Amino acid sequence: MLPSHFVERCQVGCEPWVKRCGLGVNRMPWIVLGLAVGLAVTSWGADWENAKHRFNLNTHIGFNIEASFEKLGAVSGPNPGSDLRGTDHFYDDGYNRVDESGNAGGETRFWGYDNPGQLLDDAIVMSSFSSSTSGSIQGVQDAPHWGAELTYARELGWNGSYWWGVEIGLSWTDMSFKERASFQGNATIVRDAYSLNGGVAPEAPYAGTFSGAGPALGDDPLRTVQNLNGAAQTMGEYELEASLYVIRLGLVYETPFTSWLSLQVGGGIAGGFVDSEFRYEESTTIASLRSSVTRGSGSGDDFVGGAYAHAGLALHFHDHFMASLGLQYKYLTSYTQEVAGRRAEIDFEGSLYVALGVGVTF
Repeated sequence: MLPSHFVERCQVGCEPWVKRCGLGVNRMPWIVLGLAVGLAVTSWGADWENAKHRFNLNTHIGFNIEASFEKLGAVSGPNPGSDLRGTDHFYDDGYNRVDESGNAGGETRFWGYDNPGQLLDDAIVMSSFSSSTSGSIQGVQDAPHWGAELTYARELGWNGSYWWGVEIGLSWTDMSFKERASFQGNATIVRDAYSLNGGVAPEAPYAGTFSGAGPALGDDPLRTVQNLNGAAQTMGEYELEASLYVIRLGLVYETPFTSWLSLQVGGGIAGGFVDSEFRYEESTTIASLRSSVTRGSGSGDDFVGGAYAHAGLALHFHDHFMASLGLQYKYLTSYTQEVAGRRAEIDFEGSLYVALGVGVTF
C-alpha cells in the first residue's frame, strides 16, 4: 500500500503534464496506480538462480498426431477348396464334406444347405462370396489429446547469464481416433453345383452329419467362377484408443529476461511405450446377393523411440515456486496394430505438445 503523501505528491507533480496531454485530472488515480504496479513488477523477483533442483508438474496437451487405417473392407468367404471330388468343401450357404463311408459311390450324406433357392432342377448350388476391397483412411486427427508430465531438472552450472542442467521427464498422453468411411471393390463368386442323382432334397435348411443316414448328394462339383468389378460395397467404422507413455532425458538451458521472467530451451532423447485397443465394424454387400456384418477388436502394445526439443517461458514468482508455459516437439517412430488383417497406425513424427504447469525449486 502506497503512503497517502506519496500519492498526493504524484498528483500535484503530474497535474501540469496530465493537462498538457489532455488526459484530465479525474484520471490521476488510475495513472498513479499504473505507475505503482509498474514499479512493483520491475522490482518483483526471486532468488531462483541459486536453486539446484526443480520439479515441475505440467499439463501435456498433444496436437498434430495422425492416425491411419489401412487394408479395410476385404471379405474372405468360406474356402470352397478345389473342384475335385472326395474332399471337403465349405460355402456361405452350405457344405459338402466326406462322410464316414469315404464318399462311396461318389456320394456323401455329410452335406447341408440353407435356403430353397439353391435347389435348381436336379442339383443343389452352393456359393462362396469374397471381395478384394482394400480401402484406407489417412490423416485422422482428433486433437487435442490430453495428458500430464512430471519433470525433474538438476543444475550443472550458472555463469550469471544462463542456468543449465540435465532434465528428465515422464509423460502420459491419452489418444482417441475414430472415423467412418465407405469403400468399393471387386467381388468374386464361386458357385458349385452338386447333383441329387434323381433323389429328393430335404426341405431347407438342412444339415447332414458325418455318420448320418440322410439323403445322399453327389460330391463332384460343377464349378463356375464369376469376377465382378466394383460389385463390393463396404461401409465401415473404425476406432483406435491408445495411451502413450514417454520418458525423456536431455539438457535444459535458461536465461533471464528479468529477475522474474526467463526463457527456457532444451532437447535430448526420448523413448515411449504405446498401449492400444483397435475396434472395427464393417457392413459389406456383394453384387446385391450377399450382405454381411464383420466386427473385430484387439489390443496391442509396442515401444517407440526418438528425440525431442522444447522452448518456453518460466515465471519465478517466489524463491521456491514457479510457473511455466512451453511448446514441446517430439519425433517418435510410428506405431502399428493389426486386427483380422485390418491395420491401424499412429504417426508421431510431427507431434507437438503444449505444457502449462507449476514447479518448486530448492
